[in-house]
Amino acid sequence: MQSAIISELVRGRDALLCAPTASGKTEAAIAGLYQRHVSFRRPSLSVVWVAPTRALVNDIYARLSEHVAERAPDVIRRYTGDRHEIGKVESCFALVATPEALDSLQLTRPELLARIRAVVIDEAHLLHGTARGQQLRHVIGRIRARSRIPSDERDRFQQIAMTATLRHASLVRDAWLAREAKIFEFQGTRQIQFECLTIDGSNKSPRAQREADAIARWLSETGTRKVLIFGNSRNRTHSLALALHDRLSGSRWPLYLHIGILSRAQRETVEASMKAKAYGVCVATSTLEVGIDIGDIDAVLLADVPTSVNSFLQRVGRGNRRSETCHVLGLDSEPGSAELYAALLDCARNGELDDWHDYDRAAVRFQQVLSMAWMAARSGIRLTPRKIEMLCGNGDHEAVIRDMLSVGHLRNIRGTLIPSDALMDEGDARRIHSVIAADRNTRVVDVKTGEEVALAGDTLEEGAVFFAGTKMQRVVGREGSGVYVTGVSSEKEPLAVLPSARGGFGGPSRNLMWAVARRRGYDPKKWIRKDRKLLTWGGTTFNLLIASVLEENSIARNVASDEYAIHLDIALTPEKVEALLRESQARNALPLSIARKFHEPTRYFRRLSSDVQAAELRASVPYQSAMRWLRECRSADTEPV
Repeated sequence: MQSAIISELVRGRDALLCAPTASGKTEAAIAGLYQRHVSFRRPSLSVVWVAPTRALVNDIYARLSEHVAERAPDVIRRYTGDRHEIGKVESCFALVATPEALDSLQLTRPELLARIRAVVIDEAHLLHGTARGQQLRHVIGRIRARSRIPSDERDRFQQIAMTATLRHASLVRDAWLAREAKIFEFQGTRQIQFECLTIDGSNKSPRAQREADAIARWLSETGTRKVLIFGNSRNRTHSLALALHDRLSGSRWPLYLHIGILSRAQRETVEASMKAKAYGVCVATSTLEVGIDIGDIDAVLLADVPTSVNSFLQRVGRGNRRSETCHVLGLDSEPGSAELYAALLDCARNGELDDWHDYDRAAVRFQQVLSMAWMAARSGIRLTPRKIEMLCGNGDHEAVIRDMLSVGHLRNIRGTLIPSDALMDEGDARRIHSVIAADRNTRVVDVKTGEEVALAGDTLEEGAVFFAGTKMQRVVGREGSGVYVTGVSSEKEPLAVLPSARGGFGGPSRNLMWAVARRRGYDPKKWIRKDRKLLTWGGTTFNLLIASVLEENSIARNVASDEYAIHLDIALTPEKVEALLRESQARNALPLSIARKFHEPTRYFRRLSSDVQAAELRASVPYQSAMRWLRECRSADTEPV
């Protein structure tokens, strides 16, 4: 596969690389792009490599630097909110950056990106269907629009997307790349050696304590050296880490916590320690799902059942990266956990990936227009609506510009677009280059060292214990905009409550439910009535959508749904439901209170007018992906209900 990828990239083709983790996608891409860089004798920075997180940028930066070190040392740069290491582009080959940092750099120093001839989107599945993904496509359009035309017409602009887990590859290609882009799909997967660790439910001690005891016994019995533990939420992960810290104290296994609210210094300390030490246990949320280098992990432990196949594959793929087999342990501490783990394994082994829904977000366009208008105002450039379209290279922002003018976020002063004073202040504070919904962040500071350990919102109460990366801290007070902590040796104090991560509506996915159905002996394409329930196996999101449309059309009242079924007594078929969804989408009649459940929160959504907010909310409803699923159900001999 690698040689075929390299050959196509050297020829200048766009490509979507769909292959499992640790399959050599990165090495193939860098080899082809570097050969092209040298062949055309490009004089300066020519490749931008985009990764979804700062930690992943650091990992890719190290891997790319190592790969080209012998031929061309010091030609890889990185640019994130933490590190601005681009330097002189004349001696550079590739820049690794996050979407937000790239947005900022393209606006503030566009000349550095003037000779870009290729953009790589790494871990595209973490961006596809998200607001950050739409933002990145706009940023790439701006880079492409302003890139200098080389003298050799064969030196065409390339875009490469890489992913381990995405469904409907052709639709993904059309969203990110040219339609003629080559799709490389390698369906082989690494072997997954899975076992369940059953937690004794008769023990009445807290769940985290029971799990910590079981994990400690398992470590002692197996001698497993390095383990990565995933939980589904910050507070769940935090409570387990604290219990494990107490249980493993004095053992050979140091305990670490890796979550998004920790400071950069804390996260990097955890990453470096896990990589350097022979033994270690790291508890994490999705922050470590991506390919951050923390050394070779001997086993991955799932504290919670992932709700999607994609997340499951990302997590198990973090283990044993240098071997053909992933060693995975799943905690069986909740009813039904073992069945769901088995279903996830079936999906992973059969290459059955999750559905997705992408839609146009006016709030992301708002952020793009604001960024360009702020930079133009600070640079003394006359920015008109027509010039915005020229600078963008893709997308039509006219409707959003009109909305921003009507609400007062933009002012038209003699034909020049200028942001409001409040938004100019946000731009001056460099807070306008992200579309991620902003939390109310409060700095958490160690009173002994004065170092920031986290940004944890307003949820930390005085006296509570907070496990900050490598050690326990107790909240000792507040002053102004800061929370102050100091180290403690015991977790007997109350456990701190961490701010919840923002996100849209979620739950077990449709593909996961189909695997459950098959394991129970059902055909998931065939809907059946059972105990006053209509078993659709549609997953949490699709079943909620159906229940909502039934109520909206007055077909049923107070319709409940879960990941398995819709609770109602009337006769329905997939064909009938598809017709209802199509009609509901055409009429835009679903209540906004329901549409909001499917919507991804973003930073500037509330700045839009109510009409534009409503349009974005309605666009977020996954009608098309639900109807694709319903059309799959049509092929079965659906019995009347």
